Amino acid sequence: MTFTGIADEAQLAVLTKILDDRCAELGVANDDPAREVIGRRLMALFNCGGYSLDQVEKLLRHPPEEAA
Repeated sequence: MTFTGIADEAQLAVLTKILDDRCAELGVANDDPAREVIGRRLMALFNCGGYSLDQVEKLLRHPPEEAA
């Protein structure tokens, strides 16, 4: 599945699962402000489009280093 920046019902379910899984890995509770930060990063990746589910998950866990 490739994301294009507009989430349908199935993609929204996948994005929610990715967010839930990543927050669980990090020990971030549902009411923790860090969850919103992670969610914003996830949506930024999604809105870039052209990424597969695996790529989005990998980029969320290991973002590329930014140029200094």
